[in-house]
Amino acid sequence: MRRDYIILIVIVCFCFSGCIPSKKDLMNQKGFDPAYSQGYEDGVSSGKNAMGSLGANLKKDTRRFARDEQYRQGWTDGYDAGKSQERNWQRTLERGVDKD
Repeated sequence: MRRDYIILIVIVCFCFSGCIPSKKDLMNQKGFDPAYSQGYEDGVSSGKNAMGSLGANLKKDTRRFARDEQYRQGWTDGYDAGKSQERNWQRTLERGVDKD
């Protein structure tokens, strides 16, 4: 029964994910430099990928990283944040498994 609710929640989240602005869009709206925002988004995905997330890809515009300080700083910050987010998610899952 509980599993059915979890599946339903996941489906609803996927349905509404197109309606929710991306982190990059929110950052741009808050005044962040667009290059920083793009770098941050790419870095988060890369950081999660580095920690073993199945749903995240390595994303890095190497030419832009080499010449654009804002993109480079955003990517670096996002990479650290993505690793931390994935690490926390894995710990949460481990705690949930331990309880059963």
